[in-house]
Formats: sequence, C-alpha cells, structure tokens
Amino acid sequence: MVNILSISCTTPNLPYYLGTKLPYLYKKGKQTPPPFGYEPFYINYLGRHGSRYLESTDKLAYLIEILKTNQFGNNLTDAGIFLLNFLQQQEILQRNKYGGLTPAGQETMKAIARRMYQEYPGVFGRKVYAESSYVQRAIDSMFTFINELFNYTPDKNFIISSNGEIDPLLRFFDLNIDYKKYLNSNWWVPVTQQHFKCCDPSFKISQQFFIAPLDEVTMDYFAPNLFDILTEVYGITTPPNSAIDVLQTYYSDKELRHYWEINNIDAFYSKGPSREDINLPTDISFALLKNFIETSENAITTGQVSANLRFAHAETIIPFASLLHLPCWSKQTNQLSRVACIWKDYEIAPMAANIAWIFYKHPSNSDILVKIMYNEQEICFPFKVACPPYARWQDIRNYYYSILSLLPIDESLTVVDQVTYYPKTIC
Repeated sequence: MVNILSISCTTPNLPYYLGTKLPYLYKKGKQTPPPFGYEPFYINYLGRHGSRYLESTDKLAYLIEILKTNQFGNNLTDAGIFLLNFLQQQEILQRNKYGGLTPAGQETMKAIARRMYQEYPGVFGRKVYAESSYVQRAIDSMFTFINELFNYTPDKNFIISSNGEIDPLLRFFDLNIDYKKYLNSNWWVPVTQQHFKCCDPSFKISQQFFIAPLDEVTMDYFAPNLFDILTEVYGITTPPNSAIDVLQTYYSDKELRHYWEINNIDAFYSKGPSREDINLPTDISFALLKNFIETSENAITTGQVSANLRFAHAETIIPFASLLHLPCWSKQTNQLSRVACIWKDYEIAPMAANIAWIFYKHPSNSDILVKIMYNEQEICFPFKVACPPYARWQDIRNYYYSILSLLPIDESLTVVDQVTYYPKTIC
C-alpha cells in the first residue's frame, strides 16, 4: 500500500519535468485483501483524458516564426537550424489534430479499463453510467474506455452521455464567476517570477540557438515557451529526434527542474490547494463530491449499478483530489520553496490520472467497506480506519458531508447556479 504520508523533495527516475503532460505510467502495486467474506460490487470513478496532441498552435507558431526570421538573417546556430526543422516537423505532425486524443492515449485508456475488469470482474453485469465533459478528447477517452469494457461485459448495460458546455460536475472551473476572476488575477505569477529571478536560465538557454542574441524580452521568453512545447509533444514524437532528446540536449537537469518548479507552482496556486487563506480553487468542486456521494448511495440502495465512470480534465482531478483532503494532494503553503516538497503535479494529474472508490459488501454484514485508488494505487482516506485502506461507507459519507456542510453553498439554488455563484453571499 502506498504510504501517502511520506513526502520528499527528491525527484524520481522518470521525466517528472513533464508535469501534467506526463503520460500515464502504470506501476502494479500489491493489493490489500478485504476482510474475509467481503466482495467488490460497485466502482465510482473519475478519470482524466489520455495523452493528447497540442492544445493550441500559438506557442509552436511563435517559436517557428522567431527561428525562421533568424534563419533568413543567417543568425541561427547549428542547434537553431536543427530546432527549426524539429518544430516544423511537429507542426506537420500535429496539424488538424490539436487537442485530440493520441494513439498512445487510446492505448492507455484501454489498458486502465482492461485492468479494472480483470481486478474486479464480479462488479460488472449491471448498469454502468458513463459520462464525459463536452470536450472531444474526453468523449474519445470515454468511448475508448467503455469499448474495451464491451469486450468483457454486455454493452446493453451501459448508459452513456456527454455533458454540455454548462457542466457543474466536470467543468465547474468554467462556471464559477469568482474563480474566473481569481484566474485572471494571476497573483502568483509575479511572485513566482520574483522568486526565481536570480536563477532564471532562459537567456543562457536561448543563446544556444542564435549567433547574435535577440532582444532581451525574446531571449527571456524563448526558452520557457520551448520547454512547454517540448513537454507537450512528448510521447507523440518518435526516436531518434524525440522531444526528450531535445530537452536533455539543450536543458541541464537543473534547468529542467527550474521550469518544472515554475509550472508546478502555477498549477498548485491556480488549480490546487493554493495558499492557506485561499480555498476557492478546491472548493468549487463541491458539486462533484456531492455527486460521488449521491451516486454511491444510489448504487448501494438499488443494487442495480456496477459503476459510475466520469471522464474529464486535469482541472477537474486536481481540485477534487484536494477537496477529498488526501494528505499528499491537499496540503497548503504560502512558501513557494515548499510547494515542490508537498505537491507534485506529475503524481496528481498525469495524462489519464484517475480516482476510484471501490465498494465491498458482505452477505451477512450490513457494513459497506470502501477503498480509494489513486492512479490504480491503494491509498488511505484522510481519517483513521480500523482496517486500512478499507473504510466504512458510513464514516466516509459522514466525513465528506461534514466538509460540505462547512462550505457556503446556497441550497436554494439549482446545482448549476450553486456552482456559478459560489460562495453564496453571507449578509
């Protein structure tokens, strides 16, 4: 079982610097058997879409334009000429596929679905509700996932839906008015820039591509934009000119760590636990937590549901994991230097990241037991249980309802308006 209380500032032996663009890396973990006589009967699941193509052309077009302009002026080094060719190949490879699910992403979704059935075959055979956000890569991830399940369990049991653009459960971050203002404030950006100002390697890295340095602004922006593009296209390119090869050629380990830390801090304060006086990015996922509880209750009460499967985004997973109060996913800090020690985006929301509650029952015991899986690894609920990682459903329900009861939710409104206007004004 994963020890979620062990926190380290060390970096793992993987391309951690890819952050939330890291392809899903499954590591088979030892499963703790449930108490004698208990069998799984229901799964409540939230997953991020699989690996995708570039979301936008903006940064790639910017980099290519800078390099092409300097090529005509004979101001590119050999490294610059190589990089221009590499990025132009990427532009061709990505063309008309922006934001779409990659073949590697499809294979990941199939593998997760296959393991789910192999690990819990007795769960299936009743209704399965599958829903996704309206974004095509989430829809494609859902259909890839459930089409794999169709190989093992009848497709007639599946009720499939895709939510609209107004989606309080899977895209609450698009609805909430205060959160959109919070994002626009970008208060953490100048603070982060100031924090790393003395050790910013951007000018040095950019110099590798140009014979004569460009203006200071361009030189400072080129390297971080290139880093973002190269981390996004990882897994799409093929050897020998893979994005990782390019990253490791032109960025030192220390420089890779630098850019990862900046992106990690950005995700932490914009989507995650944030600082100690800010809870909005996390709390706006309250409707999803209520839905998890309510759908679980329905499955227990009716005995007619095998699973609720949801397919969404990093912006869905990150706040939800924090609202669940999972220790390594919900700690807050006001110190930028502490963020990388307590919160790591590549662990929390890699491509295809997922959270699953697995429910167990006993033929002669009324207690329902639940274990939580994060990226298919056992973790513990954030309260003391008698038989870890298994917790009593009654205790889980009470714990999370107590959290929800502390939030200023206007219960007189529809769920859409609750999310849109959260927090309710207290007179």
